Amino acid sequence: MGSTRLPNKMILDYFNNRGIFENLLIRLNNANLNVPIIVATTRNIGDNTLEEIANSHNITCFRGSDNNVLKRFIDVADKFHFSKIIRICADNPFLDINEISNLIENFKKTNFDYYGYTLDGITPTIKTGFGFWAEGVRTETLRAVYKATNDNFYLEHVTNYIYEHSNKYKVHFEKLHQFSHSLIEMRLTVDTVNDFLISKEIYSKCMQQDIPINPKNIEDIVKNNLNWIKTMNQETQNNLK
Repeated sequence: MGSTRLPNKMILDYFNNRGIFENLLIRLNNANLNVPIIVATTRNIGDNTLEEIANSHNITCFRGSDNNVLKRFIDVADKFHFSKIIRICADNPFLDINEISNLIENFKKTNFDYYGYTLDGITPTIKTGFGFWAEGVRTETLRAVYKATNDNFYLEHVTNYIYEHSNKYKVHFEKLHQFSHSLIEMRLTVDTVNDFLISKEIYSKCMQQDIPINPKNIEDIVKNNLNWIKTMNQETQNNLK
């Protein structure tokens, strides 16, 4: 709720009189992922609203540190005895639910410290504005990062230290092959007013026309709208991760 670029972005009217946050919770709840879903937000009074929304959908909410997001993740994993977690960013309304299922199953079977995705073989998708994919990480690896650095950047951006120091950890990037070159121009994560307005229009179209939310379908919607693409490119340059 404390976003500086778009204050209260989690509860701004996005679709069906609900915000991005609530719409995403509904999609996750309906997916029957067979893993616990925990909302990990801050102790700030402004985030009381998020806890209330989570509770209304019978989803557990954990309140932790604001600036030290890494510690918040470690604390929530410790509280619920999770040895591995899947990290989902709540400002990604177009999360690919099918790929979340694959991530959960694949990460369970491996001993990787970090499991993520890449399109170019180099850049983790979590560092892009695509907003389709999540990431998996071992709790013990997060603890190791916490001991290794006190740099505020790495405390805020939970997993960056891991893949930027891949010589220290077992890092796996699943290469995504099924998308056309035009995907590199898409930005569906919501950080700014422009992000929000474009995202809202696309999401409403999907819901109203019963279009399944996945990268291919969203790409088909976006690729013929040059104004969207131009704005997405500009917002990407202005908000590099």
